[in-house]
This record gives sequence, C-alpha cells and structure tokens, in this order.
Amino acid sequence: MQKKEFDKLITLGETLISDYPHLTNSILEMAYAFQKIGHYHRAVDFGERIRLRDPENTLNLVNLIESYTKIGKRDFAKSILEASLKIKPHDQNLKKLKEELK
Repeated sequence: MQKKEFDKLITLGETLISDYPHLTNSILEMAYAFQKIGHYHRAVDFGERIRLRDPENTLNLVNLIESYTKIGKRDFAKSILEASLKIKPHDQNLKKLKEELK
C-alpha cells in the first residue's frame, strides 16, 4: 500500500481474502486500492462488506461515499454520509465530504 502498487496489492489481497475472509483490514485495503485505480464498483463491494462489519469505520465510510459518488449514486452517497454524521458528528473528513456533495 505504501508503495502505491495497487494492482499488485489487489492480486495479493484477493488471494488473502479468499483464504482468510475475516481479515477486515485487508478488505478495507482492497476497497481503497480499487478506488485508487478507478474500479469504483469493486470499491463499493468491498466497502459495503466493511460497513456491515464496522459501521463506524470513518476511513471506510469516506472511501465508500466517494466511490458511490463516482458511480453516479450521489443520493445514496448522501444518505450514507448523513447516517455517518449521526454516528460521528464531529468527524472532519465527513464534514468535508458534506461540503463537497452540496
């Protein structure tokens, strides 16, 4: 991840997750990597897995909201954002996204 070799990360991550599907951090890294290479639908798939497991994970929520926006589901992104702000009303990343989505 630190080297920004997202294609390599995805290849390794898919193998890792298929063997160890409980590794939430690895799924989060996959969602992030997919978003970085422009595969927003896959980023949403992985991000939703995280949201089910850890609905207060701000890093995932931001990535998920951005990915939904990129695939044209702006209203859905806004609803996730509003729900997230109820959980974490003072989170600066979420507040920034709210301004961007206006």
